[in-house]
Amino acid sequence: MQTKYETEKKEHQLKLKSVEAKKQRNRNKVQILIFLGVVSIIIFISIFSFYRYKQIHKAQQIIEKGQQEKILFKAVMDSEGKERKRIAQELHDGLGQLLCTAKMNISSLDDVVLKSDNEDIAAFNNSIELLDEAVAEVRNISHNLMPNALIDIGLVPAITELVKKINSAGKLKVDLKCTDDIIKLDETEAIAVYRIIQEVLNNTIRHSEAKNVEIEFYQSEKKLILNISDDGKGMDVSKIKESKGIGWKNIY
Repeated sequence: MQTKYETEKKEHQLKLKSVEAKKQRNRNKVQILIFLGVVSIIIFISIFSFYRYKQIHKAQQIIEKGQQEKILFKAVMDSEGKERKRIAQELHDGLGQLLCTAKMNISSLDDVVLKSDNEDIAAFNNSIELLDEAVAEVRNISHNLMPNALIDIGLVPAITELVKKINSAGKLKVDLKCTDDIIKLDETEAIAVYRIIQEVLNNTIRHSEAKNVEIEFYQSEKKLILNISDDGKGMDVSKIKESKGIGWKNIY
């Protein structure tokens, strides 16, 4: 009985050791799995962080490039605006005054011309008309280079004045839908927007064979929305890139 007891006791101890060893192996497996999971998470976070850093860095480069392009564009527009002002002023004050003086001098000869034959009178009258046309053309060019309304009263009134001039000609009816609560633009930006509208309307008058044009110009949150549509014959927009004219380049 004693021997049997001792034998059973040893077998029980062996079973306990076997169970304990199995539990230890299970604990080791769990620890290994936890370790591998933590390592995997760390690797994933590292890869994601690296990728995210690259994306942020790339986005920052794009933003910086955009800001540099804006600065360059503004510098170009400022320079162009100053040059336009200078040329407009020289045309108005220089060439315009010379033409007016020339007209006055020729007009002072009317007494002499009236005593001449009909051919001389016709040539005299033709010269006066040509000078009047030249003065008017110089004024138009000067105004188109730097419209006074744009500087004096702002973008929306300048666009309104431009539309009135086109409508007064009677060949094209322009319907302007514009509100006064437009984002305040500096002079360079206002000139750029005005030039775009002016150039599109010029193209419409020359090429579209349209009778009606609608201009929508309004503010949507922090953006300006400009939409110009007409009832003309339309165009193939794919040919814009092939165009050699300066109009589309100016718009771009």
